[in-house]
Amino acid sequence: MEGAMAPYVNFVTFRFGRLAAIAALVSGLAACETTDSNAEAGADAGTGTDVTTPTPDATPDAESDVTALDVVVPTDGVDDATSDAQTDTSQPTPDATSDTTSDATSDTAPPSDTTQDTAADTATADGADEDVVELPPDECAADEDCATDAENLCLTPTCGVAEDGHKVCLQEPVVCEPTDICLAAECDAKLGCTESFETSADCCFQEIHATYDFEGTDASEVSVTNQAVDGTPEATWTLSNTRSYTGSNAYYFGIPEVMNYDNGKLVAADLDFPATLVNADGRDELVFHIWLDVEEGDSWDVLILSAVKADGTSTPIWVKTYDNVVMQDWQTIKVDLGAFAGQEVSWRFSFNSVDHTYNDGEGIYIDAVWMWTGCSSFQCNSDDDCDDGIACTADTCVEGECSYDTADACCVVDADCFDGDNCTVDACLNFACENVPVANPECCNTDAECDDGNECTIDSCDPDIGYECIHPVDLDNEICCEDDSHCDDNDTCTIDTCNEGQCGWVNTCCFSDEECNDFDDICTVDSCVDGACVYQLQDIEGCCEPEPLNEDFEGAAGGWTYTGGNGGCQWQITSGQAKSPVQSLYYGNVSSGSFDCGESSGSAQSQAFDLQEGVGYNLKASIYMDTEGSPTYDKLFLYVVGANGTQNVWTKPYITTKQWFDININLNAWAGQSVSFKWTFDSVDSLVNGGQGAFVDDMLLTSTCEAVPCTAPADCDDGLGLSTDQCTNGECTYSF
Repeated sequence: MEGAMAPYVNFVTFRFGRLAAIAALVSGLAACETTDSNAEAGADAGTGTDVTTPTPDATPDAESDVTALDVVVPTDGVDDATSDAQTDTSQPTPDATSDTTSDATSDTAPPSDTTQDTAADTATADGADEDVVELPPDECAADEDCATDAENLCLTPTCGVAEDGHKVCLQEPVVCEPTDICLAAECDAKLGCTESFETSADCCFQEIHATYDFEGTDASEVSVTNQAVDGTPEATWTLSNTRSYTGSNAYYFGIPEVMNYDNGKLVAADLDFPATLVNADGRDELVFHIWLDVEEGDSWDVLILSAVKADGTSTPIWVKTYDNVVMQDWQTIKVDLGAFAGQEVSWRFSFNSVDHTYNDGEGIYIDAVWMWTGCSSFQCNSDDDCDDGIACTADTCVEGECSYDTADACCVVDADCFDGDNCTVDACLNFACENVPVANPECCNTDAECDDGNECTIDSCDPDIGYECIHPVDLDNEICCEDDSHCDDNDTCTIDTCNEGQCGWVNTCCFSDEECNDFDDICTVDSCVDGACVYQLQDIEGCCEPEPLNEDFEGAAGGWTYTGGNGGCQWQITSGQAKSPVQSLYYGNVSSGSFDCGESSGSAQSQAFDLQEGVGYNLKASIYMDTEGSPTYDKLFLYVVGANGTQNVWTKPYITTKQWFDININLNAWAGQSVSFKWTFDSVDSLVNGGQGAFVDDMLLTSTCEAVPCTAPADCDDGLGLSTDQCTNGECTYSF
């Protein structure tokens, strides 16, 4: 047995005396270099290093001494007669009996292909030897070379220095330091450093009020409330044994099946602890341990610890920030409870992701939640001594005792300020909530707030579009509609229109001139032409029509001529939009409700109107454009066609689309002429033409029926730049 153990003993000796062994080996090899390799093929020198080197065509004998390195390192400077026998790593072959006696240095045999020597001879192609030195596996150069023992978290691998001066891997014990003078720290092989309560001379610890390590019945004493939109799977607080600070369990926020909290929606839940009486005489602390892998800061993935009083009011006493936590490591958090002395309060951990993005972290673990009484003999000297670190308390020192004033409406983050009103922006400013109404007039909380007074609409508050009112048409009501076809009454004397979801019918027929009497028998001739009333102004001195044109495009709206257009887009009268109910002049495609007809253009020209000479005129019109807003594309022009030809008096500027606006044109220069008005629309290109198009309504041409007075030419400027504007004898005159 002793002989069998010798190789192990010598190998260990070699590890710590490797320099001496290598020196002996090198000396022996040097002595053998002068020996003919072929002559030594089976010989044992006996008096020095025993080296057997096979010839290139030789096959090593299975019984030859070739399996390990035989190295003797003297410990007392004297060769022991039996040392060779104790250090030979293989039994000698029959032709090597001299190995049983002491060698001066080392007996070395060529290694086999399957055995690694500490110092091995490697044969080259020409028969020469090269010495390759390999280190034992536990030698190192730095800590990184040493493997961690996954089964024991209480050992830290380091690269240390052995007695012989060589660097080898060592396992240093982990030193656990307690985070409080009232705690003892120890190392658990599976958990690492843990803490437990321990009193000492330096600890003024008095009483433990509550402990929650979640290892027994205490795990069932907490309750969970999901505060978010239901998702699949649900992300909430659950008991978990994946990570823990003490024992095996902790409460985890996330989805255990995937180890994150990402279900594609905002996630939020509360973890509530039972109520506990805070000591009225001492200075209590709440201690908890936390591990996080969430978004940093207090704006996203918000985590708040609140103290909840018996009346249900809560005060935030700790909130996750950039500065007070680290990610992916356990940490101890302590909160001073002096502000709640003598009150029964419960504790609530609230997590809110705020949004549905970047929720792919592992989540949150909470463990080892303790509440204890600290130093009862504490006395303060200043307000600073009473600082409990809670933003929502006003801390003051009064006659050596701390006093705390807790603000009921205090907040730490915006999420604390949610008032249940979807139509306010909730913000926490300087620890006080502000709830500002949103600018959207369609914002709502209930369907009743959306009543528009229109019997043809179904009014509701839609949460899917941000709590806005919607008003779809009630098509079950016979007077309600979505387009003109729903209103057809088969009467040729009515114009059937659908405006704002409700049918309207306008009678346009006449059977006699008497039905068209405008009660102006001097200046107009009233007649019924083709079933429609026509009023012709007479060219009689003194006759002036104050409203030569009042076109609201209701009824027949006759006298208009339409040219151009293509692909279904053209000028026409429709009820798609109207400044005054229910019709307007429209360029676009009624069927599609857009002007997406490729590149298109067209004109609508009115009948001619005779304007009184020497008086002032003004044209007003209302315009609605669901087009591109710039003047470069989707152009709209207004022309006056008179004795001097067709002249442009208005061009679409930069506009705000999808709303009505008015234009006013000074037409003093056309007094005394017969004029008509022409609207021209030009899409310019075929792009971005999905809007409704252009609408014109309520064209009103008025006259003062008096000369335009002036004192200087500037008083006569019509702003058009098309005519010469002069002041003559106190009256404006115009010429082209």
